[in-house]
Amino acid sequence: ALYIVISIIVLMGRRMIPIFIRNGLNFTFEPKNRRVIDILSVVFFLLFYFLEVFFEGGRFVLYVAGVLALIYAARLYGWYSNGIWGKPMLWVLFVAYSWIALGFGLKFLSLYFTIPAMPALHSFVYGGIGMMTIGFMARATLGHTGRNVFEPPKIVFWIFSIMLAGAIVRVFFPIADMGHYLIWIGVSQILWILAFSIFAVVFI
Repeated sequence: ALYIVISIIVLMGRRMIPIFIRNGLNFTFEPKNRRVIDILSVVFFLLFYFLEVFFEGGRFVLYVAGVLALIYAARLYGWYSNGIWGKPMLWVLFVAYSWIALGFGLKFLSLYFTIPAMPALHSFVYGGIGMMTIGFMARATLGHTGRNVFEPPKIVFWIFSIMLAGAIVRVFFPIADMGHYLIWIGVSQILWILAFSIFAVVFI
C-alpha cells in the first residue's frame, strides 16, 4: 500500500510539480522532463515494487533502489531553479519529491553502511508523503476558495519549515545517534502535530 501511494506521488508529481514551478516563478523558466527518465522511472519502479513486495527484497532490490534514486535526482535536476526558495508553495513540493529520492538512496546505501531500515521508510512517509500532502492541501485550499496561491499567508513558510525540520529529525538523527532514538521519535512527532495543528487553525 505504501509503495502504491509513492507511485501516485512520483507519477502525478512528474506532471504537476513542473507546471507549478513554471507558473509560480517571477521569471521565465521551463522545467525539463526527459522521456528516457519517464520510461526508466516506470520500469525500475515496477521492478523494485515486485521484488520488494513479492520476493522479500534482497541485495538486488537495493541496487534497483539506487538506480531509482539517480533517476529521481535527474528528474529533480531538470525542475530545479534557485527561484523556488523564495516561494514556499513551490519548494515544499520540490523538497517532498526529494525525500522520496532520498528514501531510495538510503536503501541503496544500507548495502555499504550501517543504516537501519526505518530512516528510508520515514524518508518516504514523513518527508515524501507528509510534506507533499500538506503542500497540496495548502495549494488546493487557497486555489479552490478563490485566493491567490502565489501569495499565501506568511505563516505557510513556517508550517512547511516545521514539517521539514521534523522530517530531518526523524530520518537523520536516529542514523547519527541511535542512543536517543525515542527522543528523536518524540521530537519528530511533536513537530508533525505542531505543523498540522497550525495548518488546521489557519486554513479552517
